Amino acid sequence: MIIGLTGSFCAGKDTVAEYLKKRFVHYSLSDAIREEADRQGIKKTRKNLQELGNKLRAKYGNSVLAERALSLFGDMSDYVVSSIRHSAEINVLRKRPDFFLISVEAPSELRFKRMSKRDREEDPKTFKEFLKMEKFESQTKGPGQQLKKCQKMAEIKVINDGDFKQLYAKLDKLIHDLRIQLIKKRPSKDEYYLGIAEAVSRRATCLRRHFGAIIVKDDQIVSSGYCGAARGADNCTDIGKCIREEMKIPSGQRYELCRSVHAEMNAVISAARSGTSVIGGKLYLFGRTVSTGLISGIEPCKLCKRVIINAGLEQVVIKNADGTIQKFDVKDWIKKE
Repeated sequence: MIIGLTGSFCAGKDTVAEYLKKRFVHYSLSDAIREEADRQGIKKTRKNLQELGNKLRAKYGNSVLAERALSLFGDMSDYVVSSIRHSAEINVLRKRPDFFLISVEAPSELRFKRMSKRDREEDPKTFKEFLKMEKFESQTKGPGQQLKKCQKMAEIKVINDGDFKQLYAKLDKLIHDLRIQLIKKRPSKDEYYLGIAEAVSRRATCLRRHFGAIIVKDDQIVSSGYCGAARGADNCTDIGKCIREEMKIPSGQRYELCRSVHAEMNAVISAARSGTSVIGGKLYLFGRTVSTGLISGIEPCKLCKRVIINAGLEQVVIKNADGTIQKFDVKDWIKKE
């Protein structure tokens, strides 16, 4: 499960994140901005971080911070994501079916009172300045912050106008209800098998892309494989270099130079080693680009397609770069051959 936090200034988002950290892995989208500030030697004031975040969104796209976060998340842990300040970030996080956006809110007078108590030098000193700052942080277009728009996109609102005990009780009930909701909203079989293929891909040793494949027959997993060197040979991760990368060979070309056996081939070979028939089965393929951490969304290469055809598989299912699922009937590849 991924819990996203947005909401009003000084409404208690950090308090919510701290409480959920007892059960969730915490990740702040601002972490990437702080790391960039360190690289550039920029003082990490609120204003400087806002401007740097806007520059990153303007240069790499409004969703860049969320894309970086998703590339780090697996399927086996719960996450709480804070510092969500742009609608594009929400749209990317919503690619995960287990993502829920919570808006933490409180009356403006109470929020100003909380802010005044912490007495930070860069905080507004009057209620009028406080409201002006909120308006500035609530743009609706471009790479700037869109706090009001993010709040409207939240499917869940938590009103934090009481004490800690009341807030924690609300959160406990909310997390319980969301877990029940997820149980009812279980993944489809294709999503389930692609999730397993993703887990297999984490064993990959290629320096360019990590692919994992599983073969399913009669609704049972009969084989798996990931991209890596032939048995007993040194992997690219062992020698620390990729020959095709050093020669600047484009993707999809000169595979004979590559040390790795592709995930699809390894899945078929693994079934053959155990004497398991894959005729009539489905192959699920998941890939991720190492340099970006993003889903590759690439269908099998020509060599793998021929192996799949000869193995007697009937269908190949992949996850596209945008998170959607695509299916290929192997008989269509035969016609093209």
